[in-house]
Amino acid sequence: QDNYLGIVADNHLFIFDRCQERYIHLNSKNRNIINATNLIYNRDHSFWSIDNDILTLYKIEEEKDKNGFTIMIRLRVENSFKLPLDKSTRLSAFCYSSNRKELYAISTHFQIIHFDIKTKRVINNIRLRYD
Repeated sequence: QDNYLGIVADNHLFIFDRCQERYIHLNSKNRNIINATNLIYNRDHSFWSIDNDILTLYKIEEEKDKNGFTIMIRLRVENSFKLPLDKSTRLSAFCYSSNRKELYAISTHFQIIHFDIKTKRVINNIRLRYD
């Protein structure tokens, strides 16, 4: 949701509600559920994360009180994809394409992976030279 800010610190995800100006309790079996270097919000109560060579889509489920305020958030893994990275490298950043139908991820060794969100397939796997 647009009024949430996700913060990853020490391999833990913290959710801050900008409207209520407070942190929301994250209910998960594993507090280290988000071991990610990057998060991207997906506009439909979900977000993408990357970690090493894994791209994961999480669904956000809210629990509200009688006044309609969110009191707890649960995360559910919708999809998880192992991306084809070279050995001894990991994903370091990613972003949407201009039409938000694809993702671009870059590794620590300048490998770019172009991922189609709808088909859930790698479109291109490009290795940039660095000398």
